[in-house]
Amino acid sequence: MTTPPNPISQAFRRVLRDPAILLTEIVWRWSFGGIAFLLLFFSILTLLGSVNATPLEMAAWRSNNPTVMAQALANMLGEAGPKLLQTAAWVLPAITLLWIVFGACGRVFTLNRITGRDVSFRSIFALQAARALLVWLAGVALIAAFIFDARISARGNQPDLFLYYALAFWSVALVGGFWASANWYLSLAAICCQESGAGFVKGTTQAFRLGRAQGGDFGGISLIFGILRLVLLAIAFVLCFLPSGLMGTAPRGYIAWVVTVSLVYFAVSDFLYISRMAAYVILAKPGNENPALDTPQRTQRTQRLETI
Repeated sequence: MTTPPNPISQAFRRVLRDPAILLTEIVWRWSFGGIAFLLLFFSILTLLGSVNATPLEMAAWRSNNPTVMAQALANMLGEAGPKLLQTAAWVLPAITLLWIVFGACGRVFTLNRITGRDVSFRSIFALQAARALLVWLAGVALIAAFIFDARISARGNQPDLFLYYALAFWSVALVGGFWASANWYLSLAAICCQESGAGFVKGTTQAFRLGRAQGGDFGGISLIFGILRLVLLAIAFVLCFLPSGLMGTAPRGYIAWVVTVSLVYFAVSDFLYISRMAAYVILAKPGNENPALDTPQRTQRTQRLETI
């Protein structure tokens, strides 16, 4: 009796044998990150240039007292509130649109290279847009939950900080859990669109069916890659923390070291992410006889084979 191939080891080999897959993943993610960082950086510079700090606020900022500095920062942000909202009104949607476009282009190319078949750009673009909308909805829900938690904990003579932190913890857990679950299904829907040729709606439906049918297999792959990424993060943190004493003697060298370690971490993290996608593709391929991905053409072909 032969042992079935391990989809994780197969995924690693498939990505390593085709460097274009990893290179594309790195290019689209780092290109988006660089452009988004520049947008945020210049927007913040413009915003800070429009803030007129009083001598009292500047003195408070130089006091090195966290409470006084926080109060001065709150006052300056309060004065720049309208300008801050105007800047956020175009910067955040622009970053979201960039993520949708870059992500759709990168995911179409990587899926095509992994499977050797073409996937509809329109379907992947719709899935990326749905994921972006999900992030916005989760952010709005989290802000609303924090406001609701603050109102509940503020009842009475004095605010109950313990109650607020407890409610905030469960708010983050519930909203974050819902977002992570829905985002995972949308990621899996891209593979369903690739394998069955379905559109956005049908691919999402197939992803839910596939997740229920093989939830244990997909969950095990996600768990293994999640552990690998946590180990990678811990190694990067240790490598950045150990030489922190150089910050006083050689600050430029230490900053260069931190930047180098961070870039290596991001590159390896991208490799793990695209390898996980490849493992999902291998697990969901037609040879595994997934009923959730059956198409009319495949069903007719199977019936003909059974007749023969």
